[in-house]
Amino acid sequence: MAAEQPVLLVLEDAHWADASTRHLIRYVLSQGFRGPVHVVISYRSDDLHRRHPLRQAIAEWVRLAGVRRIELDPLADADVVDLVRTRTAVGLAADEVRAVVQRAAGNAFYVEELLDAGLDDHRSTLPETLSDLLLVRLERLDDPARRLVRAASVTDGREGFAALAAAAGLSDIELDAALGVAVDHKVLRRTEQDSTEQINFVFRHALLGEAVRDDLLPGERRRIHAAFLDALDDSTPAATVARHAMAAGERTVAFHATVRAAEDARRVAGYDEAAQHYEHALGLIDAAPEGTDEVDLVIAASLALMTSGQLIRALELLRDHDRQLDVLHSRT
Repeated sequence: MAAEQPVLLVLEDAHWADASTRHLIRYVLSQGFRGPVHVVISYRSDDLHRRHPLRQAIAEWVRLAGVRRIELDPLADADVVDLVRTRTAVGLAADEVRAVVQRAAGNAFYVEELLDAGLDDHRSTLPETLSDLLLVRLERLDDPARRLVRAASVTDGREGFAALAAAAGLSDIELDAALGVAVDHKVLRRTEQDSTEQINFVFRHALLGEAVRDDLLPGERRRIHAAFLDALDDSTPAATVARHAMAAGERTVAFHATVRAAEDARRVAGYDEAAQHYEHALGLIDAAPEGTDEVDLVIAASLALMTSGQLIRALELLRDHDRQLDVLHSRT
């Protein structure tokens, strides 16, 4: 492509990237492109806690030739004003624009959320947290749309419409209407069709999905996951089944699905993910059926860790299991 015209590759929200994606990014950044190719990777620095895996990845990336790390400062007030003007079809009064500028503090995302939530009026009460600000728009939804959005907050987008309708307690007709309302209020957005011509809907911004998910009560969250689990079929990825089963308290189902997810990841060389699934399965070993060989799981997890380059972690896992066997033998 670069032989014909300049190419710009943009990868957003790298703080949510899994291990395989981080490895792929490093591979792309380390390539010596002959044509005019630029790669831009964005992430939210506020989300990088001390042990966040992206911290180490970034430290490795910036040492590569041609890679620069750019810290973006908040927008200047004049830039916020320009953004407000381009985002609003109807002109705002000067005091309304001033209210957005003061409240957004140079954060472009805050600007859009304030405008979409109708909080450009300087006399309105501003929610204390970003989560509250995001949840304001849910108050404008009707009950079916609100139930749909709350159910969608615990999905990974691979459950399908039938499972989503079941989890939200909606009929097919009600689901269509609720989707329309959620899209009109800019809570969900329609994604492009993929190779299977399947239409999906995702949250307009991942932060909104996080806010809705965090707002779920424990019992409500468990019921939604249980409803998804009942509605899933054999075509659902094992990792999705495992996640819903674990959250629904179905530990035996979660164990079987987690082992299948590990095997699926290993078949496509996703050894980081395979190791994680195997370790999760070991954490569920008490829910495994009688006759399950824990040693086989430990070996499989260790091999996945070693293949992904986590040799110390693999050694620690083997030693930990060995200590457990010593304790059991001493008791008998």
